[in-house]
Amino acid sequence: MTMNLEALIAQLSEPDAARRADAKAQLDAAGPQAAPSLVAALRQERSAHSYDVALILQRMGSPAVGPLIAGVTGARTKAARQWCAFTLRTVLGGGNRSGSLDEDLIGALAHRAPQVRTAAVLAMEHRRTFSRAIFSALVELLADTHPDVRAAVTKVFVHLGERAVPPLQHIRSNGPGRLRPGALRVLAEVAGERGLPPRDRTAVERLLRVKLRAEAGGTPEGLAIRGHWLAVPADQAAVLDALDLVQARAATMRLGYAAARHDAVRWTPPGSKWAARVFVTARLDGWTLAVGPWFGRWGAWHWYPDACRELSTAFGAAHAYFYGGSKRESAWLICEDGQVRRWFDPEDDTARVGARLPIERANRSVDALTVAAAMSTPPNGPHNAREGHGVLTLVRSSADLDPPTGALPL
Repeated sequence: MTMNLEALIAQLSEPDAARRADAKAQLDAAGPQAAPSLVAALRQERSAHSYDVALILQRMGSPAVGPLIAGVTGARTKAARQWCAFTLRTVLGGGNRSGSLDEDLIGALAHRAPQVRTAAVLAMEHRRTFSRAIFSALVELLADTHPDVRAAVTKVFVHLGERAVPPLQHIRSNGPGRLRPGALRVLAEVAGERGLPPRDRTAVERLLRVKLRAEAGGTPEGLAIRGHWLAVPADQAAVLDALDLVQARAATMRLGYAAARHDAVRWTPPGSKWAARVFVTARLDGWTLAVGPWFGRWGAWHWYPDACRELSTAFGAAHAYFYGGSKRESAWLICEDGQVRRWFDPEDDTARVGARLPIERANRSVDALTVAAAMSTPPNGPHNAREGHGVLTLVRSSADLDPPTGALPL
C-alpha cells in the first residue's frame, strides 16, 4: 500500500487534470493510513504538489495532527518545517467544522516544541469561536518563554480585539502572578493605555517620571530612529503650535522614538484608522525635533517639501529628514528663509536640488544621520544642551480617531 500511496502522491504533479483529480479522490478515500506518506511528501520542500497535499491533510482533520506534529519537530530544513507547521495550523483551525479537533488543539498548545505551540496558537485565528478550555490554554501561554510563541499569542489577542480586554484586565488585577507581565504586554497591544487598569496606569506614570529625571542628564544610549523627522531652531511650544499638534504628554526619548518606529511599521486591520502620533523632543543644542508624521497638518507625506519651505519662512530654517536604515534609504531637505538650499533623495530623480552640502563634499558616502549631525543636531545624540523634556502628541486633524496601541519601552 505504501508504494501505491507514493505513486498517487506523485500523480498529483501530472499535467493531466483528470489524473490529478483521481489521485486526490483516492488519497481522500485512503483516510488516516495516508497521513504519514502525505506528511513525508510535505517534507520534500521542492515538491510541486505540496499545496494539494496540504489540502488533503486539512480535509482529513484530526488523524493528520499527530503525523504533522512529527513532521514539524523532525523536519531537517526550515522550508520543510514551515510547510508542516502551515498545514498543522490549517488543520487545527478547522475546529469550527468538527469539535473533535478541540482536544488536538489543546494538546498542541501545551506541546514541548515551540514551533508546534506557535502553529497551534495561530490556528485560533481561523476559528470564529472556541471553548473555554481552549481559551484557558491560550492564556497560559502569556508566560511562554519562547518569543515566537509570545508573538503569536499577542497576534491572536489583537485579532480578538475588545473581547480580549476583560479577561486580560482580570489577570492584571487578580493574577496568577506568572501571567501578569504577559497580560500587561498584550493589553497594551490590544487596547493601548485605555485598556490598562487604574493601578497599572498609575504605576506607568510613576515610572515615567523617574525615567524623565534620569534622562535629564543626557541622551540615552542605544537610541534608534527610523522614518521621518523635522528639525527647526525653535522652542518646543512654537513647534507644537506650528505643526498643529495637540494632547501633548510627557515622554522620554526612548518612548517617543519607539512610538514613531512602531507606528511606521504597524499592521493596520482593513478599515481601521489611527490617530497620527508625533514625538516632539526637548530643545537639543538649539534645535527641536518632531519625529513621525510631522507634516500631518499639510496632509500626506508627499506634502513635506511645501511644509518645510513654509516652516523655514517662519523660523529661518527647517530641515526634513528620512532614514530607513541605510544610505540608500536616506533623504534630506534643507530649507532656509522659504527657499530650498538642498534636497536629496536617492530614490527620486526630481529630488536632486541645490549644491551638495559641505558634509556631502567632504564624505563619499553619507546618510541622513550624518547630514543631520552636521546641519542641525544628531537625533540619536550626543547633545550638549537640553531644555525641558519631550512630549508625545497627536496631529489635531486625526485626534478624534482611535488612539494608537502597542507596548512601548519607557
